[in-house]
Amino acid sequence: MHSFRDGVHRYAGEFPLPNSCYSIAVHARYNIKDPSRVILALMTRDGMTDTPFCLKISTRYKFETLVEAPVDVIPTLLIDEMETPIRVRETSWPNPKKTILN
Repeated sequence: MHSFRDGVHRYAGEFPLPNSCYSIAVHARYNIKDPSRVILALMTRDGMTDTPFCLKISTRYKFETLVEAPVDVIPTLLIDEMETPIRVRETSWPNPKKTILN
């Protein structure tokens, strides 16, 4: 999902990973080399050997990030440095109390 307000883009979504022991880190940045793009970089780490209890079933992981960029940028999604297709759905900007601000 994507929303834009006052020069800030908010991207939120989810994607599947093979088990329930992953950790993810997300970093978004404006692409200075290509001003028409913003890069959403997600790094995953499989903690299967570090965690005493793990479910070996596919698990959906959520992420959310903010990035300052012009209104008309196009997102590029990288998962573990591999470009991944992205489907963007526009939404209203939410506030921290889970009500929508317009």
